[in-house]
Amino acid sequence: MDDFLYKSLLYDYYNGLLTDKQREIYAMYYHNDMSLSEIAENSDTTPQAVSDMLKRVNKLLVKYEDNLKLVENRLIIKEKLEAAAELLETGNADKIKEILESILDSI
Repeated sequence: MDDFLYKSLLYDYYNGLLTDKQREIYAMYYHNDMSLSEIAENSDTTPQAVSDMLKRVNKLLVKYEDNLKLVENRLIIKEKLEAAAELLETGNADKIKEILESILDSI
């Protein structure tokens, strides 16, 4: 998975744990494609402060994921469901049941 997609998933899952200011700056940079200078001007701060905030937020998001594993678990469940969907075409009910039971055990 590319870095941008991974960061987006982390943000989707954990943005509620960030401060309003952290969410605002992160969204301006990653979602609105604004430069550090543009964000600094809008936030009445310096580009270096914006850069530092983005680094801190990215570290926080990774820390949350390391502790909670919500994104990792979602990706594992998605993979297993895709495998089960493929098996539906072959009619391998035993293998499908095994996959679904492993998903139930993980949640």
